[in-house]
Amino acid sequence: MKENNFLITAALWLLNITRGLAVIAFLLLVYFVSFEGVKPSLTLPLGYKYNFLTNLEPIVMPEGLETLFRDAWIRSAGYRLEIGVTGSNIIFYILVIGIILGLYIFFATLLYKIVKSSQAKDFFNLKNVFRLRLIGFSLIGLDILSRLIGFFTRRFYDNWFDPEGLHSGSSVRVVPDLFNNWIFLGLFVLILAQAFDHGLKLKEEQELTI
Repeated sequence: MKENNFLITAALWLLNITRGLAVIAFLLLVYFVSFEGVKPSLTLPLGYKYNFLTNLEPIVMPEGLETLFRDAWIRSAGYRLEIGVTGSNIIFYILVIGIILGLYIFFATLLYKIVKSSQAKDFFNLKNVFRLRLIGFSLIGLDILSRLIGFFTRRFYDNWFDPEGLHSGSSVRVVPDLFNNWIFLGLFVLILAQAFDHGLKLKEEQELTI
């Protein structure tokens, strides 16, 4: 029992730290970009379709993008397009980062409330069912959004940069990485939420019988 209480307390403490760090990270981002002149960069997924690219030197910014972005790189880790943000795009960049960190805080808050309810011995309730379903649907939505961002990033790269021989390579993943797939995790959480819903109904039936 004491071990369980310790784990619950540790989880609550960790979730509180996560929320606090997200807020601090956003404030630091705003400070360094606004007052210290730090120039941020967007990192967008290209995917392993581009794993044959060997020249990882800075890419010359095409005419038409010079007023929007500073410079561009291909990073070999996961083959991502890193593109410098400038001008009014910095405000958009800060808003996007704020939304992402806000989602982290949102998820951490939902998990915090679920763990907190177990500490209060009120784990099986309708609010937790709703919270788990919300997390599940959100994870599926994030995976779809991530795939869409990757698709439009590749289109953007092909249209603007398109180096010679860009489409001459290919890669095949033989074994799907299910446990690192957000859709799989989202479905798992939805199944867990359904189990909670069923357990809650059984609990209510028992209380009525008594």
